[in-house]
Amino acid sequence: MKDKTDVKINNIMPCVPTRDLVVFPGMSMHFDVGRPRTIKSMKNAMDGDRLVFLCAQK
Repeated sequence: MKDKTDVKINNIMPCVPTRDLVVFPGMSMHFDVGRPRTIKSMKNAMDGDRLVFLCAQK
């Protein structure tokens, strides 16, 4: 059984909406971004703690 690790998360995280993509906690995956707002969110995440909030887009 894996040991759980506590991760400190800021109150504000960049949000990236995803389509046709299922992501589970702990997964590492590649996905493409194209919209200017999403690109800005990803740049903010890479400049900071590298955490993003992925949400399903319907």
